[in-house]
Amino acid sequence: MSDIDPQAALFEALSKAQAELKNPAKGKTASIRSAKATYSYKYADIADVLDGVRPVLASHGLALT
Repeated sequence: MSDIDPQAALFEALSKAQAELKNPAKGKTASIRSAKATYSYKYADIADVLDGVRPVLASHGLALT
C-alpha cells in the first residue's frame, strides 16, 4: 500500500500546473452592434485556451474531463 495521500498529490500537481499556466493570447475579435453604438472586444476562444492548458496539465499528470 502506498503512503502517498491522493488528495495531497492532486493539490501539489494542480499547484505546480497553475504556476506554469499563462493567460491565453486574445486573438479573436467580436463586434457588437446595437441601436445606440457599435463596440468590439478581443477574446481567446476555447480552442486557444485548451491548446495552452492541456500540455501543462499533462506534464503534471492531470487531465480535463
